[in-house]
Amino acid sequence: MNIKKITFLLLLLTAFPLSQSPAQGAGPGEVVVATIDRGIKILEDPSLQGFDRYQERKDMLWSILMPVFDFETTSKRALGHHWQDRTEKERKEFVSVFTNVLRDIYLGKTDSYSGGGFIYIREVVKENRGKVQTNFITSNNKKVVVDFSMHYVQGAWKVYDITIEGVSMVGNYRNQFNAILAKSPFEDLMKKLYEKRDEFAQ
Repeated sequence: MNIKKITFLLLLLTAFPLSQSPAQGAGPGEVVVATIDRGIKILEDPSLQGFDRYQERKDMLWSILMPVFDFETTSKRALGHHWQDRTEKERKEFVSVFTNVLRDIYLGKTDSYSGGGFIYIREVVKENRGKVQTNFITSNNKKVVVDFSMHYVQGAWKVYDITIEGVSMVGNYRNQFNAILAKSPFEDLMKKLYEKRDEFAQ
C-alpha cells in the first residue's frame, strides 16, 4: 500500500461519527471511537469550512490527536535499531521533526473526506498492550481493515502504530529510514526530514 493510500486512510481516523470524548480510564477501544467522533464534529462544522479556515481546522484536529498518540514511541520504533546509536539530543530532535512531518502529512488533506462508514470490531488487551480492530468503509463501499496498536502509558491508552490492510505505518517508515541509513549518515536522514517539514510549510 503506497503512502497516498495510507495518508487518506489515516485521515479517516478523524472522519467518522461515533460517540463521546474519551473519559479518564477509558479502554483502548473507547479512546479510538471517541477520537473519531471529535474529529467528525470539526470536519462537519459549517463554521470551519473553506480554504480560509484550513489552518484553524487543521490545528483543532491536531489538538485532539496529539494526546491520543505516543509519538515518541512511534518515532523510536520507526527508527528501529538506529535509535540506540543516537544521543539524547539527537533523539529529541528526531522525535520533534518526525512528529511534525506526520502531522502535516496526515492532516494536510482535511478537505479529502467524502463520506463512508466505520465498524468497530473489538479490542484485545493483554497487560499494558492493546489492539483495536476496526473496518473502515470507503465512499465506494470498499472495506478496509485498520488496526490500532496501543499501550497504556502515563495513565492512558495511546496509539503508537496503525496497520492498514496488513501494512504497518511504523514498519513502512522503518523501511524507508533503514534504506537511507544503510548508505548515508544520520545527518542526511535529518536533512531529508527537515526538507519534508519545510515543504509542507510552504
